[in-house]
Amino acid sequence: MTEMKKGAPVRRWLVGGALGLAALMAGSLAQAATVLLTDTPLLSGTQSLVYSMSAPSAGTLLVTLDDLNFPETFAELSVAITTTTSVLQTLTGEGEMQLDISGAGAYYAVVSGTTQGHFGLGQLSLSVFFTALGDPGPTPVPLPGALALLLSGLGALGFARKRAAI
Repeated sequence: MTEMKKGAPVRRWLVGGALGLAALMAGSLAQAATVLLTDTPLLSGTQSLVYSMSAPSAGTLLVTLDDLNFPETFAELSVAITTTTSVLQTLTGEGEMQLDISGAGAYYAVVSGTTQGHFGLGQLSLSVFFTALGDPGPTPVPLPGALALLLSGLGALGFARKRAAI
């Protein structure tokens, strides 16, 4: 009977698990959306912020607004997506909104918040993603490549179990 090193089965499990996880995550890593804005500002009292964004063409904006509840929550929170002349869409409270834009140009995100509590401070998270018109979205993962990664990970796990039993 051969003697194994103490850490060998653990390493094989880690390598096999990492390969399997890489196969499962491969599809989520290839995204077609472009980040136009991401920020986590700290607001005090009643405050508004204006962000300028530049869209390269017609497409879709996905806007996400979250109250991070740090150090306190917001009594009121909203975001409006505008052009220089009009308000396109408004989101009141936390959540997501999706809106279609007709062309390239400057767009603005106007965030307004009123904090509550002893400190009068609140932190939010704002992100805006752009997807071009006609863009198919996430890039498909070739099945043979993902399948090969998954099978190699599972094989490494089986090999480690078989070696541990010897």
